[in-house]
Amino acid sequence: MVLTADEDAQHLIALGRTLTDNISTYLESLGSSGLPPPSFRPGTATAVPTESVGFNAHRAIIDAAERIIALTTGPAGLYDISRQSFEVTAINIAVDLNLPLVLPLAQPMSAQQLAVITGADETIIVRIMRALTPLFIFEEISPQTYRHTARSASMRDSGVKALMMFGGTECMRAAAHLPEALKDAGYQNMTEPTKTAFGRAYGTNLGFFDYLNKHPEMGVRFGDAMAGTVKLSYEVGCIADIFPFERLAQHGGKIVDVGGGKGHVMISIGRRYPRADLRFIVQDFASAVDTGREECPADLSHKFEWAALDFLAGEQPVKRAAAYFLRHILHDWSDRYCARILKPIVAAMEPSVSRLLVTDMIVPEMNAPKTLAHRDLLMMAHLAGAERTAAQYVRILKEVDPAIELVKIWALSPSLPGCGARVMEFVLWL
Repeated sequence: MVLTADEDAQHLIALGRTLTDNISTYLESLGSSGLPPPSFRPGTATAVPTESVGFNAHRAIIDAAERIIALTTGPAGLYDISRQSFEVTAINIAVDLNLPLVLPLAQPMSAQQLAVITGADETIIVRIMRALTPLFIFEEISPQTYRHTARSASMRDSGVKALMMFGGTECMRAAAHLPEALKDAGYQNMTEPTKTAFGRAYGTNLGFFDYLNKHPEMGVRFGDAMAGTVKLSYEVGCIADIFPFERLAQHGGKIVDVGGGKGHVMISIGRRYPRADLRFIVQDFASAVDTGREECPADLSHKFEWAALDFLAGEQPVKRAAAYFLRHILHDWSDRYCARILKPIVAAMEPSVSRLLVTDMIVPEMNAPKTLAHRDLLMMAHLAGAERTAAQYVRILKEVDPAIELVKIWALSPSLPGCGARVMEFVLWL
């Protein structure tokens, strides 16, 4: 339907009302929950209400604001979008110069002062800050004099700093090679982790994780960056609060964490259900499980087993467990490799009893949030992986064994569409 000019005007006015109405609702929700209002002040974080009315108001504010910007900038806004890579570049340079730490939290500094401390040319400081202050990363309070905002202050954290560096180096380089990689693949989904845009960018036939193992400095930065995502995430709650793990005790209580790293998720479940008769088997590469064994809290260690296992090796040695758990594993792989990972697990399941619990982001069937769309392209570029819809996960599992069914998608309510932790519960029927 084509709108008239008057209807277009009314649409913009309606968006403005939506914005103001939801701001009021959001602030009321924050106040009733004892949470502070959003602020640019350093050291503050934007709170997201956990009750549904305030949570939905928060989402509506962001949606209305983005629509207003798109409407009022129109097609000309594409010019700015086409140059957003330079925003990431400016962040990367600022972090590399250590500007978030050099600039004190409590007092401003001039570009000249920052230049003396960092060794950069004063004009470079000015030009980088010029790109960052419109993003509310630092604030220019007088000509060429700057102070912190909440965003810039958050970059003092080592994990957030690593995340910014990862975005400005590995991600940028891989993204730059993605169009060429897709074109050479005939615009078909890439399936091999050794043939990716990341591989092109770094001149390697190694998969992403193998490359990190060969380049420890990059591997450490990636690990720190993943820690940084937690601090900047809107995800609500933790896995232990989403799925009723205590009920698995009635089926023996044995939970196999496939690709579980150092076992931090299983440790959180053990903490959440201290009286439940649960046992945890964490499977991953030897280096990860050895570290996990050493770092496991003493009061929980009797509940844990640690096993070195390559989940691509084609065997699941633990049979008929109460549950097999995979967190953020499948999105790293193409469909073919997902089936290869899942086949031995499904074969080990006890029909009607064992649960397959898959924790990943779930893409909505339409209108996916851009944060999730970005993650999907990141998976494509680095790993030949993908973020998927629930139907796509079901299709992969059905190809492994037609008898498997998706019983329920567990999530804390409310949660952003496509964001926040989800647990997909699968059962193999007789």
